[in-house]
Amino acid sequence: MRILDQFAPFGPGNLRPVFLSESVHLANMPRIVGNNHLVASFRQTGTDKVFDSIGFNMGDHFDLIKNNNHELDIVFSVDKTIRDSRIFSTTKIKRY
Repeated sequence: MRILDQFAPFGPGNLRPVFLSESVHLANMPRIVGNNHLVASFRQTGTDKVFDSIGFNMGDHFDLIKNNNHELDIVFSVDKTIRDSRIFSTTKIKRY
């Protein structure tokens, strides 16, 4: 997060960086929250690190993700969330 913060401030003239992660697997059962938002956790092939992710207005992809036992490629941005005085990274899914 420290490196990404060096690109700030983000806004219309300086959008957040967008990344591609290839060959990820679903780490747990996805779910729909709020108003059609998809929440899922992904694991990169070759590592045990799990990334919690949210896809705003992507609930229509629920069945595709849930039923996919193969590797996926995801496009995402990374945001910072502060909870209980601790900083967490949040992966915001842009596209599958």
